[in-house]
Amino acid sequence: MKKIIRLVITGGIIGSFIGFNIAIFCSLFFKTAYFVPSSLYFVLGHSPFAVLISELLWILIGVVFAAANRVFSIERWSITRQTITHFLITYILFTPIAVACGWFPLNFHYLFWFTVEFIAIYIIIWFGCMIKTKYKINKLNETLKQNK
Repeated sequence: MKKIIRLVITGGIIGSFIGFNIAIFCSLFFKTAYFVPSSLYFVLGHSPFAVLISELLWILIGVVFAAANRVFSIERWSITRQTITHFLITYILFTPIAVACGWFPLNFHYLFWFTVEFIAIYIIIWFGCMIKTKYKINKLNETLKQNK
């Protein structure tokens, strides 16, 4: 139970931090007159509670990705099975949250392009993680060779 609570808190904090900073960056980049915590469509529809709702959605996104990462701790699974399972969990749970955030309307055209972008970003992050892990393994192997 403690692990679940820690996962929810950690994932929520990270999701909130990333979401808030992306919102600040987008507000600055698009030179909006006011802080826009999510898409304008979403904010205009929920103006009094937009920041609160956005915060809760950011927390939920963080929890989804933190929980999905637990898949990589199942040692009896291959890295392929872990990756496919992680991808499916994050895609299936993240997509409705993205729609709720107002990032795109729920129709085939937008869902298709969202999926293409999600896959591309997932592959980029996955390759980065694999390169980082390979570097750590090589470093560890060097250390082990020196200690023999």
